[in-house]
Amino acid sequence: MFYSLFMPTTIRIACAGLSSALLAWLVYPFYIAQLKKLSLGQNVRDDGPLSHLTKQGTPTMGGLLLLLAILISSLLWCDLTKIGVWLVLYVLCGLGAIGFTDDLKKITKNNSTGLSAKQKLIGQLLIAGSALLLYQANWPSMPYSSSLSLPFIAPDSLSLNLSMPVYFILGLIIILGTSNGVNLSDGLDGLAIGPVIISATVLMTAAIGLGFTDLAVLCGAMIGASVSFLWFNCHPAQIFMGDTGSLPLGGALAMLAILLRLELISAILHGLFLAEALSVMLQVGSFKLRKKRIFKMAPLHHHFELSGWPETKVVIRFWILAGLCGLLAAMSFSVVC
Repeated sequence: MFYSLFMPTTIRIACAGLSSALLAWLVYPFYIAQLKKLSLGQNVRDDGPLSHLTKQGTPTMGGLLLLLAILISSLLWCDLTKIGVWLVLYVLCGLGAIGFTDDLKKITKNNSTGLSAKQKLIGQLLIAGSALLLYQANWPSMPYSSSLSLPFIAPDSLSLNLSMPVYFILGLIIILGTSNGVNLSDGLDGLAIGPVIISATVLMTAAIGLGFTDLAVLCGAMIGASVSFLWFNCHPAQIFMGDTGSLPLGGALAMLAILLRLELISAILHGLFLAEALSVMLQVGSFKLRKKRIFKMAPLHHHFELSGWPETKVVIRFWILAGLCGLLAAMSFSVVC
């Protein structure tokens, strides 16, 4: 780690990305083979699209190797004296443990439910809440005494001043919302990991511009490992990330946005994940209140599947939308900063 600190930031970012990508790409074939040998395959929901029944038994928990690649690369190339790096890794590992427990329970119980919604929510609240408290403890003047920038509006023109409790609640919403948004998006081959790569790239660019070089290096590690996972997760997927990958990746992206003070801009950046989460909430709310469904099936990507779009078309078009959200977020960032 120490020798890497003397390298230029761009070199460290490249090294972090390449090392995590190479590690994941080389180990995934062996990892997939072992998962098949142990019969650790996906249990497909009975109430999902019928076309997904062919995915039954595909190795899952691919997110475990993805997280390990990010962790090892970050430890090699980041400045470990920076508390921000440890906060992101804490959220990554904490939510990864929750996701791993959920996936393991699904496999051992031979069903698609895993942890209950209450159990998962309590775990997420504990990890997110403790991370935000650690953030406040290490930056006494941040973020509560600072103003909250609004998207596309220069801070000198208009900003929000939030009290500590209000900001804490906002932080919880951002972390839980993004984490669950990525989780809900992880329903088609390659659908979730593509937007994760886009978001990490935008956040890496923002981190460089704001001078948070080690957060940029961590983003590089995330991008590299995610690209290698996509190699094996693209249609037809050889492995799924499972909750082991989707929950922590979403949480890490949210924590990065908070550390970079891009809390509200992250709603634009993660617009696709937000749409997926909102589609579920609207569907459930509508059915409970009116006994009618808004979509053919939720999350949103299933609606387009049942509307006749092939799986690959849904994935590519959702990637395009995620890319547009990334461009809008980058534009907003350039105005705010």
